Amino acid sequence: MTIREMARSLGVSKSYYEKIEYGERSPSYNFMRKFKDEYPNANVDFIL
Repeated sequence: MTIREMARSLGVSKSYYEKIEYGERSPSYNFMRKFKDEYPNANVDFIL
């Protein structure tokens, strides 16, 4: 998936998702909840 597609699937802006992906910002609780709701089998250890 592209960054734009991931952001859209999670309901967040492309710039917000980019900052999380590149380690410029820590994910919020709401972001993590959206991520786990959308991708329940995904390992989120790389985000934390």
